[in-house]
Amino acid sequence: MNHWADALRELVRRRGRSLLSLLSVVIAVAALVAVRAATDTTRAAYQRVFQALAGHADLEVVASGGGRFDQKILDAIRPLAGIRAVAPVFQRATILYAGNQRLKVLASGIVPDEPESLAGFKLASGKLPQGADELLLETGMADSLRLHLGEKVRLMTSRGIRPFKISGLVSLENAVRLQQGGMLLAPIAPLQGAFRAAGKVDALHLFLERGASVRQVEAEVARLLPEQLTVRVPSA
Repeated sequence: MNHWADALRELVRRRGRSLLSLLSVVIAVAALVAVRAATDTTRAAYQRVFQALAGHADLEVVASGGGRFDQKILDAIRPLAGIRAVAPVFQRATILYAGNQRLKVLASGIVPDEPESLAGFKLASGKLPQGADELLLETGMADSLRLHLGEKVRLMTSRGIRPFKISGLVSLENAVRLQQGGMLLAPIAPLQGAFRAAGKVDALHLFLERGASVRQVEAEVARLLPEQLTVRVPSA
């Protein structure tokens, strides 16, 4: 009890010092709360980005040392119990030319007939690309370049600059802008050919049936893979 009385007398005698001490504690707590809030917000934003990139895949097959690999292994994986869909992933950083404008973009291959290949994206207008010379543009990039449906753009590929027609525009459902320059989607086979990587993919995204055991499916897939490939939960 005496300790409390002594503390109270000290507070009364040195009001300025006591006020400064109190303010320092308040400021420190506020700073910690602000840092925690900023960290949580940043983590949530990155998670949304990764979810759009990974397309909410449950598992992914990648090369153990990085790099591309033959997508034929997809045919052996698809029939396994518990797997709902398998989407090949092929991406390449390149340059898009629109009139006298040029922009660094991420070109991503899709399978138009496979809904999971477009997971994370929503067709905002137009139609999915069907021909080898058609592509989808991300809406933000199209707006910044003032591009519209049906217009033609050019894409730098390993086989030179090639023309493409804008068949549709897509928006990102679960993420902020993924690529500072922008993003485009095109049928995977023609895109692989344009970059001299026919039949090669960066990854395979596996989507499981509801209730399927991730660990069990992962073990089954691992038994089918050659040594240079590995199956894992997406790095996101």
